[in-house]
Amino acid sequence: MTTRRILAEVALGLLCLSACWPLVELSKAGSVGVPIVVAALVVWAIGAGLRRVGARSWLIVLAQAAAVMVSPLAALAAHGVSPTPSALRDAGHEAQKVANSSVAPLPAVAGVIAALTLGAALVALVVDYVGGTSKLPAATVLPVAAPFVLATTALGQTLPLPYFAAAAAAWALLMWLSTSRSRTLTGAPVFAAVTVLAVAGAAALSGHVPTRATPALAEGGARGVDTSVDFSTSLELTKDLSSRNAAPVLTYTTEDSQPGPLRVTTSSTYADGQWRARTNEPTTKVKANSEFPALGYDPAVPTTSSQATVTLNAMKPPFIAAPTTLRAAAFGQGHDTFDVGTTTGVPHLAAQVPAYAVIFRTFTAAARPVDDSAVSAGTGGVTQDDLDVASLPPAARTRIDALLTASGAGDATSRFDKAVAIQNHLRTDPSYTYSLTLAPTRTVDGAQLDPLSNFLETKQGYCTQYATAMVMSARSLGIPARVAIGFLPGTKRGNEYEVRAADAHAWPELYFPGMGWTRFEPTPGSRSGAAPAYARTSPSATKSSSSAPTTSSSAPVPSTRSVAPSTTQTSRSTSHGAPVTPHDDGVLGRVLLTLLGALAVIALLGALPLLGWWRRNRPVRQAREPRERDEALWHRMVWNLRDLGYVITTERSPQEAAGRFADDNPRASTHLVQAVERAAHSIENSRYAPTPARGMAATTERVTRAARSDASVGARLRAWLLPRSAFGARS
Repeated sequence: MTTRRILAEVALGLLCLSACWPLVELSKAGSVGVPIVVAALVVWAIGAGLRRVGARSWLIVLAQAAAVMVSPLAALAAHGVSPTPSALRDAGHEAQKVANSSVAPLPAVAGVIAALTLGAALVALVVDYVGGTSKLPAATVLPVAAPFVLATTALGQTLPLPYFAAAAAAWALLMWLSTSRSRTLTGAPVFAAVTVLAVAGAAALSGHVPTRATPALAEGGARGVDTSVDFSTSLELTKDLSSRNAAPVLTYTTEDSQPGPLRVTTSSTYADGQWRARTNEPTTKVKANSEFPALGYDPAVPTTSSQATVTLNAMKPPFIAAPTTLRAAAFGQGHDTFDVGTTTGVPHLAAQVPAYAVIFRTFTAAARPVDDSAVSAGTGGVTQDDLDVASLPPAARTRIDALLTASGAGDATSRFDKAVAIQNHLRTDPSYTYSLTLAPTRTVDGAQLDPLSNFLETKQGYCTQYATAMVMSARSLGIPARVAIGFLPGTKRGNEYEVRAADAHAWPELYFPGMGWTRFEPTPGSRSGAAPAYARTSPSATKSSSSAPTTSSSAPVPSTRSVAPSTTQTSRSTSHGAPVTPHDDGVLGRVLLTLLGALAVIALLGALPLLGWWRRNRPVRQAREPRERDEALWHRMVWNLRDLGYVITTERSPQEAAGRFADDNPRASTHLVQAVERAAHSIENSRYAPTPARGMAATTERVTRAARSDASVGARLRAWLLPRSAFGARS
């Protein structure tokens, strides 16, 4: 086998990898690329090795098919799932369910990763069969294109240019090396032109390929094509709340036994019946594990401190979902410092992070503002927009006044108690109905009602309407208020919470001296759960409980509660470890993948030695008569000498070759030179004597043993790993 053919096999392997590369984009699992790469390499290595030893096509395909069948089991093991037939069946059902209910990139569940690994193995098998076993390299364009079409269709967008460039370069290299020597010079410009045109065409068309319409989470409130979510200008949650997408947006663990919602962003601007996301917010730099700006918090207000560790994050930058009152955060390597909004306290990241950890404070039931004075813009992150009610139409202001009267807020003695009264009225008044479907817009005095007025008139709506009503009611009382957008705590599965698009939520945040921006929950409990502890107790109960022991979070973050990244993970809820990659405990999977990788390396390292052995011994096995066998034994001996680095020619007669052996190999021992002379004499007798003498096999074997004994360790190692006999036809 020539060096050119060996390189062609390597080019085919690169083409298999580049064909499988787009499948990595179909899942957001950070580790999905490993089983895909291993599966593709193993399938190709099996094909390359068997082709080198002259195996039949059916045997090559059969061996590769066996590797394809094993690949999803290996992927399951890597994901921490026992690789059993029943687990494989369950994974198939899981993958089908996720595919039916989600859009790409799919969530990082075991079934999806197993399915993608199986797909990669199949792609590699087809590409390798067409380009290698069937010797039709030009036809590999079709199987290579299939994963690109699949990924582009599923993602709804064109793949980045490097994907196309890698496949085009690998295909052009394979075509070049598969071309006969006589056509190399004339074929070079053709293949170069094809490569340049393919890459240039991909670059020119990448921005103009039609893509699937992107499903908008919350009318742009959260926009994404899958589990990846980003927030834009309009914060309307209708589509989120009714979403059937089963893909998790976030998974996390927390010490808090009753976690609150996870905030992503806030809005203070209400116009034309919609909240608009905050843009161009000023930020300040914060170091990882450092105390966040307090934004009006006073250490005298009692709190508890907890940690949350996000193990899967699909939020697109700059947004991060986290509890509302952050103390410190760590987002992993490359994020030693990050921006935090000076008015919202919300972190902003330049790049998506797969996992992170935060420490946050939670107000106890006894928490109350330190005073009841009015707050003006410029205090604790309060802006003029947080006090604005002038933008409300007269019909809405009239109905807000009616709400304040009905809630009894006017009878409360403090601003905080007024806020609690508004919240409790919206939560508990039976005339209000929680519904994802808004009531038809009513007409009063010949004019259609604005959205807020229509909600207060029909008393039918969801979290956005309830939050809006409370924010505007609070502002009417001079209390700074804004709307927060994010997610409910999600569904607890074992020790982990899973948040989906349907968990999208909106709630009001009101500013009080000492407590800062404080969460309230006016949405009925059937949707939002219990109201915060500090907002569901009466003033008298608060006074009686104020002597209860509490903990304060005013001190800097202790070193024992650092959220700095760590390489270890514990399942205990009290762990303060860093963000970790989900499902990082698949020991069996890592072992199996390591084994498959080792097999691939062994296959690559063993291909040439096996090929050399096959070529040296095949003529001996095929010999039909004694003289033919003696000739084969002589040529095998010559190749053994050449593999060990000795110089011996077959262009001369055996006697002449033996006579020059000592001159061509000055370091050869006398014993080896004499053994070569005896072997030359034996083959001469076999050729010309009436009856071939016996013992040719033993004579040539003595030459080989003597040559190995004289050779250095390096020469023997090269003879085993890179035998020259693997690259030549005959000696």
